Order: sequence, then structure tokens, then C-alpha cells
Amino acid sequence: TLFSIHQCDYKMISRFKAGLLEMVPGFGLGHFYALRKRNGAIKFFFSLVGIVCLFVSGIYIKEITEETEAVDHPYVSFFVLGTIVLILVVIVWNIIDVILFWGNCYKDGNGIIME
Repeated sequence: TLFSIHQCDYKMISRFKAGLLEMVPGFGLGHFYALRKRNGAIKFFFSLVGIVCLFVSGIYIKEITEETEAVDHPYVSFFVLGTIVLILVVIVWNIIDVILFWGNCYKDGNGIIME
């Protein structure tokens, strides 16, 4: 069981470190540190997709601005708008996660309250 004699050997996870890892580099690293691997993987995936989309939309915008003819590219506008929304969602998600880690609202991956 969880509260057996081996509980004394359990290394407590710092909620401060988890929140700091969530705030500074982001990408779900705080969740990975807190052994919340599923949440970390989901957040890492969305962060990575946002960065790739941001890079790709920057390339599209550069190509469009370098063209001499005025060509309408409505799909690029939707792609750039979607990228901006995704990046904003990830930023807000990071802020909420930092607050929840530091407010001790999350348990670690083993269900133990963090110190």
C-alpha cells in the first residue's frame, strides 16, 4: 500500500521547483519533474506544435512580403491566426500551471502532495 513502511524512503517532490520548471523553460517540464508524465507529454506536444507552426508561418509571411505581385493568400491568414491562438493558449496554460503548482493544488505522479 501507499502508507507502508517504505513511505519513509519516499523522496518528496518540490512544488517550487516544479512551478519554476513550468515557468522558465515551460514545455511541460514541471509536470515531468513532478512525475505527471501524461500531462507533461500533452503540454510538450502542444508547445512543440506551436513553435513549429510559428516558424512555418514566419516563412510564409516572409515569402508573401517578398513577392512583387499582390497575391491573396487567405489560408496563410487562417494559419497565422491559428498559430497565434495556439501560442496564447499555451502561455495561459503555463501561467495557470505555475499558480496551481505553487498553490499546492497538484499532487505528484504517485498521488502524494508535494512539499
